[in-house]
Amino acid sequence: MEFVAPETSADCKMVTLDMENQRLNKQLQELQTQLQQAKTLDENDRDALSQLVKDIQSTLARTGKSEEYESAVQKLEDAVQRFEVTHPQMTAAMARVINSLSNMGI
Repeated sequence: MEFVAPETSADCKMVTLDMENQRLNKQLQELQTQLQQAKTLDENDRDALSQLVKDIQSTLARTGKSEEYESAVQKLEDAVQRFEVTHPQMTAAMARVINSLSNMGI
C-alpha cells in the first residue's frame, strides 16, 4: 500500500478558489440571462449591467485586483437597491454574485 501525503493548506485553498470561480462564472451567466430576458429594463440600464457582468468576468479571468472587484460589488449593490422592486429575479441573481465575491474574500 502506497502512502499518499495529505493535501497542503495551499492546495485546499486553490481547489476551493477554483470551485468558487466556477460558481461565480455560473452565476454571472445566470445574471446575463436575466438581463437579456428582462422585458421592462431600459436599454441603457441593460447595457450598463451587461458591461458590469463582462467587467467582473474579465477581472476573474485575469485574477484581477481586489479594488476592481470592490468597485464591481458596489455597483451591483447599487443596482440591487435600484431594481429590487421592479426586477426581483434579476436582483436575486445579482445578490448571489455579490455573495460569491464575498465568499472569495472580496
